[in-house]
Amino acid sequence: MGNLKVITDDIESQPLNENFANNCAYGVSSNGTDDYAITPVPAPISYIAGQMFRFKADVANTGACTLNVNTLGAKAIKMEDGSDPANGMIQAGAIVTVIYDGTYFRIPNSGLMSHLAESAPHQQQELLYLTDPISGKTYRFGIDGSQNRMYYEEVV
Repeated sequence: MGNLKVITDDIESQPLNENFANNCAYGVSSNGTDDYAITPVPAPISYIAGQMFRFKADVANTGACTLNVNTLGAKAIKMEDGSDPANGMIQAGAIVTVIYDGTYFRIPNSGLMSHLAESAPHQQQELLYLTDPISGKTYRFGIDGSQNRMYYEEVV
């Protein structure tokens, strides 16, 4: 029983942010603008480089946009190369993953998305087909070059 107490004390003594930095929190934005705001649980007490968040966007972005997590302060959302997301890059209802780099929230792998979209700016490029082994449904994933965004849809 003594060892269990030591382990429990050690876990309880770690700041919440230390534990939180290794996890990915999720929230739904309902701000009505592309100044997205979420309140995930557990709530981080500050931003730490390397933190990952996922949020469901309530509206499409119109260029530069921000994310405010638990009222810690809005931080700009940037593409991997540091540029602002293009208009409509984040769609209403989309689940967006961002990683805090110490200054901005970055959308991971956005460089690949931009490159593929630029290579065929007015076409849809199919990247991958996957079949769900349980439902038997097949889904197509790709890049929509005309809107510089990723898509997926069920193949009927």
